[in-house]
Amino acid sequence: MALRAGRFSVNGRLQNASNSTPSLKQGEKGDAVAIVQQALVDLGFAMPLTTRNGLTLPDGIFGAETTRVVKRFQSKFGLVVDGVVGRQTMAKLDGLLVAVLDPDVVVRIDEVAARPSAPREIRGARNWAKGAIAFSRQLAGAVQPMLVNGEVGLVLATHGQVLRLLRFSFAGGRIATADIIADPDRLSEIDLAVL
Repeated sequence: MALRAGRFSVNGRLQNASNSTPSLKQGEKGDAVAIVQQALVDLGFAMPLTTRNGLTLPDGIFGAETTRVVKRFQSKFGLVVDGVVGRQTMAKLDGLLVAVLDPDVVVRIDEVAARPSAPREIRGARNWAKGAIAFSRQLAGAVQPMLVNGEVGLVLATHGQVLRLLRFSFAGGRIATADIIADPDRLSEIDLAVL
């Protein structure tokens, strides 16, 4: 099965899991596991041990908590409940997540947030997913959903200080644009509220 969600399609191990060759299961470790864990968290399935109560990104270890959460996900969506991420589970995850991001999404990155010589604008869900996955492994702070000037967004903060935020705009029920802001002057002008 060809995966469509950018975060999944760039990972060969998840492509294999989507064909059950082999499925992803308890005992595995690595980026593929972390990507599935983050997808489950993004879909509202809490993983307090894996994310240290939301203070870190998922640990990439397919342990007992991940198995329990996968089973809850499978049960909620009428799938075979086995705690294994194979063809059916990957298809459901992929379908839910691809529906959130417009395939032609435009991501704008301010000068402070951009890496030297990196583009300041990224077009397309797949291109953004590649960079986001690579960058997410380096994050040390907590990422929390917030209202950013009244719109849905994400905030990365450590020790109570906002380091960067993502502000989204939507069209047709999907994320159409995202602005990544790290400039301290711009951050100081933004109104944040807990969702």
